[in-house]
Amino acid sequence: GRKKPKQQLFILITAFQKEWRKEYEGQNEKVEKWSIGSFLARRRMIRMNRKIVQIMIHSGKVLFSPLPQLHITNALIDQGVRELSEIKTLEYENGEDIYQIYNDIIDENPLIVAFSCYLWNFKIAEQICNSLKRNYGDKIICVMGGPHASENPLFFIQRHYQSFDFIVAWYSESVFPKLVKAIDEAKGDISEVKDCLSTQRIRVVYFRNVGKGYIDNSKPEDEDEKEQ
Repeated sequence: GRKKPKQQLFILITAFQKEWRKEYEGQNEKVEKWSIGSFLARRRMIRMNRKIVQIMIHSGKVLFSPLPQLHITNALIDQGVRELSEIKTLEYENGEDIYQIYNDIIDENPLIVAFSCYLWNFKIAEQICNSLKRNYGDKIICVMGGPHASENPLFFIQRHYQSFDFIVAWYSESVFPKLVKAIDEAKGDISEVKDCLSTQRIRVVYFRNVGKGYIDNSKPEDEDEKEQ
């Protein structure tokens, strides 16, 4: 027969708890059960806004000045793209609880999350961004930069497009503000952002444009790698 409202609510709560446990099982022993209330509360936090969160996970226990993030912050402010209050840099030592990093990002209510990726932190960044995209979709835009991606950015976007919306290669002080401007002008519509970037052929920005393949703006348009 038809389920009563209380039965339906119980089934919904159980489904959400299972989903959250599935998300974090195997990544950390301190997995916390999530209630339907906390899950929905966090979903409501994500709204169209202007905040950029930059993540730096260091190679060891010692935290040093995050120079890439400082340069990006200065570029965004100098070009009038963001105010200081709209930019947040989060720093972590190597081995930090991935669950804690994820929660810290959500607590900031970001529009854009940008990871500076190196050999020692790429896998963590990929896992976190994959979870952000699966749980929040296009409400959070994930960007990957740093030396690890810069050696072969097309390779990384082909294999990790479900985790990262954009990869910005090499020195991005002049490029990242252009990407942020395009996101603002498109009001967060990623499809529009990608069309804009494809038209303008902004260099060293890589992404997957559905139906158009993997876009490498450092080459002529006819050399973009099409999806098989």
